Amino acid sequence: MFTIIDGPRASILNDNADGRYAFSDRTELAAHAATAWLLDYAQNNVENHGGSWSDWSKAADLMTCYTIVSEDDETGERRERYLSNEELTPRGMSILAAALQGEDAPALLNLWAEDIDAEDGERWHTLKCDDFLEPIAAWGTPAECATLAKAFSEHQGSEYTAYPMGPDEIRRNLRIIQSEGVNADDALRAI
Repeated sequence: MFTIIDGPRASILNDNADGRYAFSDRTELAAHAATAWLLDYAQNNVENHGGSWSDWSKAADLMTCYTIVSEDDETGERRERYLSNEELTPRGMSILAAALQGEDAPALLNLWAEDIDAEDGERWHTLKCDDFLEPIAAWGTPAECATLAKAFSEHQGSEYTAYPMGPDEIRRNLRIIQSEGVNADDALRAI
């Protein structure tokens, strides 16, 4: 039986039986861990070996620099392979691409962990209004965020609409999420 001796763990989040991520999607946990593993290797290369984030032009380049090493418990035979796009998922690929563009990858990993932890479909939404350039970032279920958009529309006198954020939009709005993001349920109670 082959055992991974160098590679990502199944999860870096607390997925023990009583942990926060105990019932989370295993594929998402593994993709999150694999993305963090690649970023750690790249960061080490940059900090300790004179590398630069510009050494890689795209996420696929970074993926082909570091291999997962497995070893047969009985024979000692070793095998190496690269992570695949499917293992990292579009979210992981997006975070790798963001890191290569100088964006805050640890913050994006933390947001991903929040999404993995979310129950009942909670996730980041953009509350957009044509009258205002800056969108509002809200965390909650689609129904909560739609209700919040309606409440903002009535309160501000302008038409707000809620859209779930995908990985690329989360990257684009990271500054807004970190500085002005609101919990939709809390915001509704406050209005």
